[in-house]
Amino acid sequence: MNINKSALTLTLIGAVALLVSVFVLAGGLKGFRSNSPKTISVTGKAERNFTSDLIVWSATFTSESTDLQDAYSELKGKQQAVASYLKSKSIPSEAIAYSSVSISRENESSYDESLGVPSTASRATH
Repeated sequence: MNINKSALTLTLIGAVALLVSVFVLAGGLKGFRSNSPKTISVTGKAERNFTSDLIVWSATFTSESTDLQDAYSELKGKQQAVASYLKSKSIPSEAIAYSSVSISRENESSYDESLGVPSTASRATH
């Protein structure tokens, strides 16, 4: 019977320890919930229309001719046409910027039989 008293004592001590730990844990959780802020966090998407005051366009003008001066003159004419169009749309000339002109010489694969030389063309790009 001594063994039964010992088992009963261990069971009783275990039950009391379990009961105390449940009360301690419940008290901690209760304090955690009551100390948390009473706010709601919302995430989502919002849209707003606005007028942009900045625009960046990239454009390339190309002109081809057998004479470099003609190709460059044609290129400048295209540049003036674009500038006139942008100014007609109320874009100030200070807001328009141009990069440098790139010139390349291209040789065609066919030969001028009368001269026996390849014909060439110049390309100006802005």
